[in-house]
Amino acid sequence: MMIQTLSSVRSFSWPAPGLRVLAMAVMVAAPLALTSGCSSEAAAPPPARPVLVMTVSPAGAAEATGRSVPGVVVARYASDIGFQVAGRIGQRLVEVGQTVRKGQALMRLDDSDYRQALVAARAEADQAAADARRLQGLVADGAVSVADNERQKARADATRAQYQLAANRIGHATLTAPYDGVVTAIRAEAGQVVAEGMPVLSMARPGEVEIAADIPEELVADVSRQRAQAEVWGAGDERLVLTLRELSPAASQPLRTYRARFALPGLDAQARARLRLGMTAQVLLSGTGASAGAISLPASALVKASGGTAVWVLPDKAEHLRLQPVRVLSFQNETVSVAGLPAGSRVVTTGVQKLDAGMRVRAVERTGSGLDNAGGKRS
Repeated sequence: MMIQTLSSVRSFSWPAPGLRVLAMAVMVAAPLALTSGCSSEAAAPPPARPVLVMTVSPAGAAEATGRSVPGVVVARYASDIGFQVAGRIGQRLVEVGQTVRKGQALMRLDDSDYRQALVAARAEADQAAADARRLQGLVADGAVSVADNERQKARADATRAQYQLAANRIGHATLTAPYDGVVTAIRAEAGQVVAEGMPVLSMARPGEVEIAADIPEELVADVSRQRAQAEVWGAGDERLVLTLRELSPAASQPLRTYRARFALPGLDAQARARLRLGMTAQVLLSGTGASAGAISLPASALVKASGGTAVWVLPDKAEHLRLQPVRVLSFQNETVSVAGLPAGSRVVTTGVQKLDAGMRVRAVERTGSGLDNAGGKRS
């Protein structure tokens, strides 16, 4: 057979040397390929990747989700006070923490320049008034025109107003308390030159206090609908009920938080006596009555998809993941409440950014950071 094949090859007329070389290469490689294919085994598929999943169910109607933010005890009414005139501070008459009465002197400016200005203004006012009286008598004799007399009267009125203004500056050189309160800060000292209106001292009314807290951006939309309580360090273990009184419409820089002030309704005298301005508080925000179909998941389960937020779901008896869009309802410290997941879904909880729908996976059931979805508690 081989001799006959070779004879056929010798008797064949090759059209070109290049085609002759190509044909010989194919004849040599074909048997090798057949032999190699018969001896090798088929490539094994890659093993399934294990993923941590949790089976979720809607939260109960009584589930409560919460978040805490730091706060501080502040006065309901507080003021930054400054002089109505500029000058150099001559005396500081109070200390921080001192209780003062309305009208009590707090600071005094060096008013020597204002007193000299008052003397000059008084002399000019007296001269203008005397000239006006003399011209009034000359008008009746026709020696002075009525127009000149009226101009002199206007000058006398202007100088009298300048004198009154100079007298007022003398009074404004002493800074007095606008109400009964306590001094909370001193912002300028004796010898310092201050501008008109520059805050030099802070006061607060001690009778009514509240809690101030900075609310993060992700919580500000729901803070008005949540129940608020406070734990004040150094004032006992009792939780104080709070009511949102004021929420800043703009975020502060650079933290991007919104200042909220919470009133303390129904605070008895004993509890009030334990609260001191500046005490640190922990404001606890919680909401009851979760939305229908709300699901609590670890925050690590969320995936930023092109169309919004989603999670990886592994259907029953399946080896490939499916991306399920969800709607975020609220954020907590380590968890997030979402809607749009059917009950019983198996959700991947960790490593979600490294997954794709083409991977073969196998489920490893876990509750995800100790989260109990049926009751909203942690194990």
